[in-house]
Amino acid sequence: MFYLVLMAAVIMMLLGIVMRSKNNIKSIVIVGGGSSGWMTAAAICRRLPNVKLTLVESAVVPTIGVGESTIGHINQFMHLLKLK
Repeated sequence: MFYLVLMAAVIMMLLGIVMRSKNNIKSIVIVGGGSSGWMTAAAICRRLPNVKLTLVESAVVPTIGVGESTIGHINQFMHLLKLK
């Protein structure tokens, strides 16, 4: 649960910084995939459609089974993305 709350706080902070930048930020690179990288990318794509987004993830790092703690709070994240 702490992981998702921290990730949501970072996403909201990043979105706030970009929105306050008055369009000075044209592109964002996310280094690292996984649940946090992909969820951050989804939030940025939804909330900041004019920002060019690149997600870079390793071809050699295997998938790690994380995300189980998202069950309780995933609805809040889906609401952020305006998904039902």
